[in-house]
Amino acid sequence: MLKKLKDGHSNIKEIEFNKELRKLRGKTDIESIKKIKKIKQKRSKHVSKEYPSSLQKGDIVNCEFGSSYCNELDKYHYVVILSNIVGSMYLVAPLTSVKPVGGEILFYDDLKLPSANPSITKSYVLFNQIRFVHFRRLENINSLKSGKRHMDITRVREILDKYNSIISE
Repeated sequence: MLKKLKDGHSNIKEIEFNKELRKLRGKTDIESIKKIKKIKQKRSKHVSKEYPSSLQKGDIVNCEFGSSYCNELDKYHYVVILSNIVGSMYLVAPLTSVKPVGGEILFYDDLKLPSANPSITKSYVLFNQIRFVHFRRLENINSLKSGKRHMDITRVREILDKYNSIISE
């Protein structure tokens, strides 16, 4: 709970810094450039060190879903970034090593994601849990040097096509 409060406070501070930066956008005088640099330094103190920078469609990172209700996801799961709609919100497809019951089934067995059980290699896409999440829920995969894996864009399209066919039924 304390982590969420700190994250919320950091998010508010970051938004304030971003507003200040927008006011200075396009200004090239020396004083404005110094102000911009100072604001960016202050802002960087409020961005989590675990946050993956420069997320792209197809990146696989950790997502902290928090507590769940009924059959919702909880805790941490790997997710594939499907889209970045507006600034801080990402459309993600959660992955799990447990085969889903019913519905569409799509899995990949070559993602090489860290697992507590190395014999489990399949990663199933949870179509019923695809959702938008705020970037503060996303974290690097600590055991990977780059902090993330990347899925080929054709696979991302495959997920999106299957998802679109599910919601259009």
